[in-house]
Amino acid sequence: MLSFTQPLKGMAEFEEIEKSLEKNQGIVQITGCLESQKAHLIHGLSGKTPMRLVIAGDERQAKEIFEDLRFYDKNTMFYPAKDLLFFQADIQGNLLIRQRMCVIKALLEQKELTVVTSIDGCMDYLMPLEEIGKKVLHFYSDSVINMDVLKNKCKYQKVIVDTYWNPGSDNGRPELFTPAFRLDLFFLGYKKGLRNHDGVSLEENFGELPDNLQDYVEWVRKWIIQKKSEGCVALKIAMAYERSLHFEKVTREQAERVFRLKESDITQEDIRCFQDYLFWKICEIAAEVSLPLQCHTGMGQVIDTNILQLNNVIKNNPETKFVLLHCGFPWVDDLFSIVDGYPNLYPDLTWLPILSYTASKRVMHQLIEMSQIDKICWGCDTWTVEESYGSLLAFRFSLCSVLREKIEDGYLSVNNAKDIIDKILFDNAGKIYV
Repeated sequence: MLSFTQPLKGMAEFEEIEKSLEKNQGIVQITGCLESQKAHLIHGLSGKTPMRLVIAGDERQAKEIFEDLRFYDKNTMFYPAKDLLFFQADIQGNLLIRQRMCVIKALLEQKELTVVTSIDGCMDYLMPLEEIGKKVLHFYSDSVINMDVLKNKCKYQKVIVDTYWNPGSDNGRPELFTPAFRLDLFFLGYKKGLRNHDGVSLEENFGELPDNLQDYVEWVRKWIIQKKSEGCVALKIAMAYERSLHFEKVTREQAERVFRLKESDITQEDIRCFQDYLFWKICEIAAEVSLPLQCHTGMGQVIDTNILQLNNVIKNNPETKFVLLHCGFPWVDDLFSIVDGYPNLYPDLTWLPILSYTASKRVMHQLIEMSQIDKICWGCDTWTVEESYGSLLAFRFSLCSVLREKIEDGYLSVNNAKDIIDKILFDNAGKIYV
């Protein structure tokens, strides 16, 4: 990158800034620099110190500077601030944590680095870097992690795991983990070289992309069949974090436009048609291979991610088992409006008691009254052993509270309540994921 910094070296103003930086230990104020020049100037001055911190006024500015700096120096990382609204969301919150931890890891391991953040990103208290380094645990491919809590405290016999970074993997623990095969990456097949928001590549995981729609659908089918043979018990779609859940029944001709056009000519409408067509095909394949289709509903990009957006798909694919994760929270009324009409629809209370204790109770109360007990499941939706146990405790508390109220009202007997516990926490999942 000397070709970019060399022109700066001959400028008297730049030399004056360098001298000021060498002499002053405090702030050197620079004015008259255009937005487009800031990253260039920062990069030109970066040789003066191996570790650089760039603080922007807000998250938008920080991301713009980060993208500009990445052009000059790939050894640049973005440290995000917490999103007060979505930080607790499973994917969004975990993505922020992962980005932050990657920066801390780089600070511990690398000798040269540029970190870009916002003022808000500096507001969280962190222990000194040296203390973090002392608490780092190193695990290797042959490391043994104590799973006693999951087996003996939680009493799990099997855990359906979603390894989105390596779709369809049992995370190296087939004795306990059974994989769901997340299919979100295949929705990126309209263009080569794409990565999702987690930085995961379709081609790196599944190989070269077919160049026509018919072959592409068959390619997806082949991978689904292969993953089922390797032990996957479900398919999963979490596209609510990327787009609307309104998947229209489009024609083959509409969907295959993405394979005929130059990449630069592909429009958002072309992408939508391709993804809509693929989703309907996945629903058909799920029925053919007898795998339930888990659909993340509710929280995500929020716009049009409620359950009713899937109504037409569920209605027209009666042989496909649709497991609606999170019960569409916060729009749980959508679930009540269609659950009784579709025998292939299964409400899943995963994550709900953590999101809202009140909403989880309301959902269970109403599903019990609507005689949907044989269809309800629960899952922890967590990353760590400790979180999973905590999530289980939260669900037990919520479920027992509902059943106690139903018994006190005379709606259920104690034996009825015990039967409901067995079904929600064990029997129903065994029937769905056979």
